[in-house]
Amino acid sequence: MQVVRVLCDMDQITLRLDEDVLASVEEEAEESDTTRTEFLRNVVESRHEGKRIRDSYEEQLESLQIEHGQKLSELEAEHEQEVNRLEEKVHELQAEHEQEMSELETEHEQEVSELRDCIDTLREDREEKIRLEARVDQLERDLERVREERDSAKARYNEAQGKLKVRNSSDGQDDSRGLLARLFGR
Repeated sequence: MQVVRVLCDMDQITLRLDEDVLASVEEEAEESDTTRTEFLRNVVESRHEGKRIRDSYEEQLESLQIEHGQKLSELEAEHEQEVNRLEEKVHELQAEHEQEMSELETEHEQEVSELRDCIDTLREDREEKIRLEARVDQLERDLERVREERDSAKARYNEAQGKLKVRNSSDGQDDSRGLLARLFGR
């Protein structure tokens, strides 16, 4: 260990330094183009500079922390407002969606009701058509029966007319109408 004396602020300071520390001090003094004594004087004189710098940094840090806290509070308030705005928008959209769904449901129910009415009308029309077709079939059968009766009546009329002619030619009377009336019961 070596003893080094340094004059600082008109006071002499004695330092005891290990050999490796002293070698390091000499290297740093050479790098700064000063003597070992001047270098140590600068170190001793600037020993309070670190505290001053630290105090300055602490003040700046405290100021930055306050500023950060304020910014953070502002951002939180802005975030809160944005969240509230978005929640309101979501509620508005939900209400709008529910309204649209209600309207669609009402429209759907009306359409279903109209379709059911149409189906009922079509069923009634179909049933009426079936009744009309059955009535047409019945009328066609009745018409066929009436035609057969007409044809049968015509045949009887013709037969009666033939018999009448034969009788009239044998009796000489031309009272075909009376005979026909008797034949047909009129």
